[in-house]
Amino acid sequence: MKETVPDNTLKSLRSVLFRELTDLRNDEVDANHAVAVSKISSQIISSYAVEISAVKTANDLKERNLTYAANIANILTTDITTTLEES
Repeated sequence: MKETVPDNTLKSLRSVLFRELTDLRNDEVDANHAVAVSKISSQIISSYAVEISAVKTANDLKERNLTYAANIANILTTDITTTLEES
């Protein structure tokens, strides 16, 4: 089955993961497929966590008026901005 994902956001990742769980429960995919999806998803989530941590650190530095902090703050992505606003 060809999967189409509207965007590469945490919200769409969550949707895909729950769809994968449903497919596994309904015996539509095998366990090896589920393990592979789980491992890839874990890496994606870890990369988001690192990015969120970096943005929080940049924001903390910016508040200290360090001259290089403005450059660090440019690493913000739309998805991370939305995630930070929601938390």
